[in-house]
Amino acid sequence: MRKKIFVLFYLLLGTITVFGQRTSIPVAQADSRFTFSAQHSNSLVGGSEYYYFYVQNNSNREYELDVQITLELACAGTKTISLRSGISNVLHLLPGASYNSENQAQFIYSGKKECAIPVGNNNYTLYKSISYSISNVVDKSKEKEDAIAKKKAEEDRKRAEQIRKQQEDQQRLAEQQKQQTTVNQQPQQQSNAQYQTEQNRLTQQQAEKQRIVDQQAQYAQNLEAQRKYQAERTEIITKGVTDLGNLVGGWIQQNQADKARKEALQEQRAEEERQREYALYIKTSNRKNAFAELPAKDIPLSSQEKAISIYFFVYAYTNLDNEYGATAYISNVFEIGKYNDGTRAYTATVKNDIANLTPYTEILHGYYYTIQEAEQKRQELISTLQSNGLTPNNIFYKGKPATAKTNSTITEKQESNYGNIIGAPAKVDMRPTNGTAPNSQVDKFKENQSKNYGTIIK
Repeated sequence: MRKKIFVLFYLLLGTITVFGQRTSIPVAQADSRFTFSAQHSNSLVGGSEYYYFYVQNNSNREYELDVQITLELACAGTKTISLRSGISNVLHLLPGASYNSENQAQFIYSGKKECAIPVGNNNYTLYKSISYSISNVVDKSKEKEDAIAKKKAEEDRKRAEQIRKQQEDQQRLAEQQKQQTTVNQQPQQQSNAQYQTEQNRLTQQQAEKQRIVDQQAQYAQNLEAQRKYQAERTEIITKGVTDLGNLVGGWIQQNQADKARKEALQEQRAEEERQREYALYIKTSNRKNAFAELPAKDIPLSSQEKAISIYFFVYAYTNLDNEYGATAYISNVFEIGKYNDGTRAYTATVKNDIANLTPYTEILHGYYYTIQEAEQKRQELISTLQSNGLTPNNIFYKGKPATAKTNSTITEKQESNYGNIIGAPAKVDMRPTNGTAPNSQVDKFKENQSKNYGTIIK
């Protein structure tokens, strides 16, 4: 009886020792973000062999992925295994975390010594070979980051909409105040009301400019973050593919590496093109907004406006949506004054004078009560256009000065002895974007400038 107990004890001790020892299975790494490893029990004990699988997340990102394993076993044949986290259909790895199949499932396969593979010391194994793949990798960290960015963009949009509504309310209030004034009021009272309206308009324009600056700053920040992400992603993909090619070798792995590099390069180029298109959209929008803030204005009748002198300037433009083919013209600030009989020039007369200053439709903008205020608006327009890739051409018009001011310093500075001279244009990129020649009308206009040294308006 005692002999049987000792025999049973030694058999149990041998079984525990065998299960406590494992053999690592050599595998190549397919993705540098993850480390895959596998083990099996050292011997075919009791007709069964145990297999263990591990996946380590080497990054600080959260991922979901599919891991498919194919085992070739003696006796048991081919076994296909999908690693999963809990009850989900995918493997979920937190930053720096690892998966251990011992905590999730058991992989046990049975066989007999007659069909197993001997490994020495009267030991046998079912293991022949292993292969695996990592696919459908989803960066959950990026999804969370994108959700946060989307939420912030929506908050910015709502805040901008609230500001816009407030500005519209201010503008409506200003218009109501302006309508309450009458033509019979004294010139000084009328000027004060118009001054207040102008101040409200300036406040609105300043808020809009600040919104554009904030939008451009946000875009630059997002652009830098996207470039950094793309650089890191490209580096990870390139390193992972290179490591795979070095470990596995062969033309199949090389083709996979080339394909991965090509896809990464295509994705990077597509992202750069999207960024370029968005930058162009911001640029062309700023151009349009700059002109939209300076609407066309007719010359008021002397009975409607009591001021002796008012000030305008002229502009014209075309192809503002074109990155290289956009053109703009801006005149000097000129005076429209009263004649000795108390009247001033009609709008039609001035528009007839400026009709040939540019090849495009000339816009008469004003009016301002001081030349300084008008010049400030003109310089702001030029600065906005230049900062958005469009340098305007300079044109000149002498205006219709007040009779009492024909010898003033302002007139002497702006008026030519020969009429109104169109100045030499600033540098403008006339390259077409669609592969066609530039507008023939523009070419003809530039040729006339070089030949005639300016256009005289009588």
